[in-house]
Amino acid sequence: FPYTTLFRSQKTAPRSFTYKLIAGTFSQLANANTYINTLKKNKIDAFVNAYKANGKTLYRVQVGAFKTLAQATNQKSQFEKKGFDVYIVKK
Repeated sequence: FPYTTLFRSQKTAPRSFTYKLIAGTFSQLANANTYINTLKKNKIDAFVNAYKANGKTLYRVQVGAFKTLAQATNQKSQFEKKGFDVYIVKK
C-alpha cells in the first residue's frame, strides 16, 4: 500500500527529540515511498515527513529521532553498517 505523508514526529515524538535521522530527501512523494519500501524490506522502520523549502514541498524519509547527538550518531553508524547512508538533522 502507498505510504501517505505523515507528521508523526510532531504528533508522537516528544519535543525533546531534537536529532532526526534522515535516510533521504525527495522532490516526489512516490520516490520517497519507493525508498521506504526498500528500507522496510531491510527491516528498517521509516516514514515520510513533508516540509517546504524555497517554496517547494520536499519529502524526507525519517528513520529515527533522538534526544542527544551521541544517540543519533550511534544509530547512524548502525545504518551505515547495513549499507544505508543517513544524515542527522537538528530540529
